[in-house]
Amino acid sequence: YRVHIATFEIFETAVEQSKKMTEPEKLIFIESREFSPQDTWYRLTMGDFKTREEALKTVNLLKEASLIYIPSPAIK
Repeated sequence: YRVHIATFEIFETAVEQSKKMTEPEKLIFIESREFSPQDTWYRLTMGDFKTREEALKTVNLLKEASLIYIPSPAIK
């Protein structure tokens, strides 16, 4: 399992954000995604987690530390 931290338009921004991650024993990945010849975005992920529960625990820790934002589901 991997945790999607954020996506950035600027590679250097992704690098700076990766330095703030609080799980030093987990690998940080920055992967580029080209959407058009002029538009490349950089996805920051953390992994590799052995279980879903381990990944979700890390998500909660990162959320509590304000390192990721997860919107609440909309109430209908």
